Amino acid sequence: MQLDIPLRSWLPDLPELNNPGLTTAFNVVPGFGVGQGMVTYQPMQSASLYSATSMESRPLGTAIGFDKLGNAKVYGGSAAKLYKIDPSDRSWSDVSRAGGYATAQGENWNSTEYGNAVFFTNFNDEMQFINKDVDLQFADVTTLVKARHIATVKDYIVVGNTYDELDGAVPFRVRWSGLGLPLSWEFSQSTGADFQDVYGYGAVQGVVGGEAGWLLMQKGIVKMTFVG
Repeated sequence: MQLDIPLRSWLPDLPELNNPGLTTAFNVVPGFGVGQGMVTYQPMQSASLYSATSMESRPLGTAIGFDKLGNAKVYGGSAAKLYKIDPSDRSWSDVSRAGGYATAQGENWNSTEYGNAVFFTNFNDEMQFINKDVDLQFADVTTLVKARHIATVKDYIVVGNTYDELDGAVPFRVRWSGLGLPLSWEFSQSTGADFQDVYGYGAVQGVVGGEAGWLLMQKGIVKMTFVG
């Protein structure tokens, strides 16, 4: 049912006492505003079946993108496999690397798009990538680092909450690829690949990419600033 009665803006970040807006809004999305701090809300559309097939186990992450010709691409991962949608019949096709994966209980697949590739990471296995134009099989990005979170910041792939053979698990560490070289992870002054430990804010809970990078951490939000 659509509500035609204008309601106040959703302001859950303000205190409940004397809050001029709404503090709770279930199963709705904002509609067209009507001015003076009022807004209408529309019902969220119900879910519909996209694929008649299923993965071998519960989905733990998905990603979407386009190839160079503008064809839509849909990828997803379960605990042991990575898949793509076959556009001819919308079925899930296994495009995992040889041997598959071993996603641990409680972990998920996180992903980012970079150029003509999609990158996935689950912390337990090597980061994975697939060329959207070729679209045949995922492959290892590097054996130097594993991570829970991943994003594209400017022309870098940035990962957070990392693991490597030298230092083990470092929850507050971020690490990035070479500039314009998403498959290059050797520390290098010439490529710009490096890492940074962020102290005082707890573990990295997420990385938000774009023109600037933002680290969502247990005790705060940290902005990444590029220094050449």
